[in-house]
Amino acid sequence: LALHLPFCTAVGTLVEDPVQAVCAESIVDLHAVILLPFKIVKAESCVQSVGQFLDSLSRTPIWDNLLVVVYADHGHTYDLTFDNPEFFHMPLFLVGGAVSKCMTYDTIIAQNDIVATILTQMGIPHNEEFPWSRNVFSRNYTYPFAYCNYPAGALFVDVSGKTMIDVHSGYIMTDKPEPSEERLRNLKIMLQKSYETIPEDRNNQ
Repeated sequence: LALHLPFCTAVGTLVEDPVQAVCAESIVDLHAVILLPFKIVKAESCVQSVGQFLDSLSRTPIWDNLLVVVYADHGHTYDLTFDNPEFFHMPLFLVGGAVSKCMTYDTIIAQNDIVATILTQMGIPHNEEFPWSRNVFSRNYTYPFAYCNYPAGALFVDVSGKTMIDVHSGYIMTDKPEPSEERLRNLKIMLQKSYETIPEDRNNQ
């Protein structure tokens, strides 16, 4: 399931002609201005599809021992783009019969932390293969933060705020609510360490 073409299906009544909307969007850069009504339709379609899928699973014998992980590759709030930190804000849902109770875990986590968190619940070792991943349910998860990057920038978020830089010029694009030397230093450390771990053959491509 995805909100990107060609893996999307327009359903609902938020646009007069969904087919026309698909054709119109297909010639527009997905990272530029996109038809807002159709974006809402696609989101509605995706949510509806996930709901139907989970509902069908809940009526099968495997449900009681099943854990379904639902997350996104990035967030999206209408017209936000890469240069806005909120673009990277995304939800994570853990659902299924294996979940003992309903709760909201309101803390900062990164996409790479999902692996360790899920594998720990399954009793599967992960430290060697996923050294960058942390179990967010662990008592050792004492410094919640998220780091991410894209071709032109990098972002570091913790409880104190958000810092984003342009990796080409070093220009600080976002540093709020107050400038933080510690966040900026942590961002640069993560950026450097991530580049150091890129296989040598990829550096030569």
